[in-house]
Amino acid sequence: MYLLLILPKDGAERSNFFKIGKLQKQSNREYILVNYTMCSKPNTAVQVQFTKIYVKNPFVYYEGAVKFTKEIKFMSALGQYSSCPKNNQCKQKAEFPLPNICPVISLKNVFGDAVGSHFKPTLSCPVNPGNYKFNFSLHTAPIIGIPDVGVLHHLKWTLFVNKNKEMGFCLDFMGKVRNK
Repeated sequence: MYLLLILPKDGAERSNFFKIGKLQKQSNREYILVNYTMCSKPNTAVQVQFTKIYVKNPFVYYEGAVKFTKEIKFMSALGQYSSCPKNNQCKQKAEFPLPNICPVISLKNVFGDAVGSHFKPTLSCPVNPGNYKFNFSLHTAPIIGIPDVGVLHHLKWTLFVNKNKEMGFCLDFMGKVRNK
């Protein structure tokens, strides 16, 4: 079972959801985005450009565009989480394989919108070639709950565009959880 929580832009709806779900913001902690990088080969089937990535606790906001250069019938992803203590020797703590994300794109969240609806035009599988814009936010509660305060946390996501694991693009985040 996979959990992907992409939230609507409307703050009131979000507020109500987190009261109901008891995912209240931890008032003594916040997430700080230190750095992010994208990797993409020039002629890959997926070209992603972020116009904005910013943190306004307790959310991380993402805006940008993606260009699919060919039809994509299958997509998978791999998330890798590492903790990097002060000696800068990162240790991988977890992997999050998503073997087939096409069905997830059309699943509706508790607000009734599907992940694909955060793309304009709406994204669905198979993905048709073309340009898509996106705008969504993710809650930082899973990150803020990490016990290592002040340590760099590295999260890398890689998107694969076929069953042979041809890389579409990857995104690396470095951040910290700190006490206020």
